Amino acid sequence: MIPWFKNFRGTIEKLDETRYVCSGEVAILSDDTIEITELPIRTWTQNYKESVLEPMLDGSDKHPAVLFDALGCLRKFNTVEEICKEFFETRKKKYIERKAFQEGMLRAQSERLSNQVCLRALLL
Repeated sequence: MIPWFKNFRGTIEKLDETRYVCSGEVAILSDDTIEITELPIRTWTQNYKESVLEPMLDGSDKHPAVLFDALGCLRKFNTVEEICKEFFETRKKKYIERKAFQEGMLRAQSERLSNQVCLRALLL
């Protein structure tokens, strides 16, 4: 049985037999304005403001990301730009390697086909 609350306009989604996710209701008014019309069940307005809205507005909820780099080692990235730079450099190397491999395969295929043409010309 899915939980139900009188006058609640948010959503309640079932995760498994005993767990549910309760979400509120938000309207995006413009690029920099949102209107929160319904908080999740058992979420107090003041707590929501302190834990979600203030860090989002102050930008203080930013932490360095620790991710695996191209070598498979953990590395600390302070900005999104660092992550993108690492990714793009790695991808560029891989694209160059793939292009060289494909050129070699096409060269080998071309030589094979030209050898087949020469063989057929000799046999006829």
